[in-house]
Amino acid sequence: MFEYEKKDIVDRYVQDVNKIGLWSSEKEIFTKFIHKDDSILDLGCGAGRTTFNLYNMGYTNIEGIDLSVDLINEAKKLADAMDCNISFSHMDARELKYDEQKFDCVFFSYNGLFTIPKYEERSKVLKEVWRVLKDDRLFIFTSYDRNGNSKYSDFWLKEKELWENNQHQKFLYEYGDRYVKFNENELVFIHVADDLEVEKMIKEQNFKLEYKQKKSEICAPSPQETGVYGDCIFYIVRKMG
Repeated sequence: MFEYEKKDIVDRYVQDVNKIGLWSSEKEIFTKFIHKDDSILDLGCGAGRTTFNLYNMGYTNIEGIDLSVDLINEAKKLADAMDCNISFSHMDARELKYDEQKFDCVFFSYNGLFTIPKYEERSKVLKEVWRVLKDDRLFIFTSYDRNGNSKYSDFWLKEKELWENNQHQKFLYEYGDRYVKFNENELVFIHVADDLEVEKMIKEQNFKLEYKQKKSEICAPSPQETGVYGDCIFYIVRKMG
């Protein structure tokens, strides 16, 4: 079963719409960089934690997509219950079913881009984002930083040695890949990139880096998000012609 279609995980994502809401840093980023009347695509929206709460902030020209049919169905139910005029669609971020230059902003929250295995597949997402973004507009996403926490330095050094000696776990694709157990029933793939890798991917897909900042350095987290989400880096990149 697709991890994001397990009932307990889907239920948690639904609860997070109101229980967690937007991160303080997400609010700060959108207030600073995105206009209220901008058209926004929320990639990997889940049950709508970011979508509904951005809508409530006044970003009403917004729609969400996700690869999980069950999460999208729950988001649609919530939209009906809240009487929110938000379109939610089941869609793969690597094959967006939109015309070129449709959106002013594309957003991929909480490291969602890096839950996609393989560099080439993540690059497909950036290529599609570039296609559906209007000229000179912004893509916002986040990533863990492999070199950002000294607590894990030894772990990654050992991992690098394993990959160099072809002794890594064979179900992994690239150095930086992990399967993380968030709780008893949730085992999630995540690629933990470093800054050089992220900036290489940005440049290859003809984006220009506009802003980069750790979540923890943007502003203090809300009580609801504290202890639930780890630190990560916000990247804001601009579509170049």
